[in-house]
Amino acid sequence: MIDNNVLAEFRKWLKKKGYSESVITAYSYYIKILMKSCNIYDEESVKEFLWKKPNYKVRNPYTKAYNRFKEFLRDRS
Repeated sequence: MIDNNVLAEFRKWLKKKGYSESVITAYSYYIKILMKSCNIYDEESVKEFLWKKPNYKVRNPYTKAYNRFKEFLRDRS
């Protein structure tokens, strides 16, 4: 399930960290897909989803976005 409030907070956090608008848009896109496809708060669920992707070129952007999302969650708490 997509939590638009968390997604908006994540976008603000990325902007505060100095990420460009294109990176913010890309990371938000990947996080939104992860929110739809698995439990984004459970790292094992995310790993399982990512390993179903065909190769590292497809998994890599998701992984980068997810790592920033985990950092955001740590900063948030």
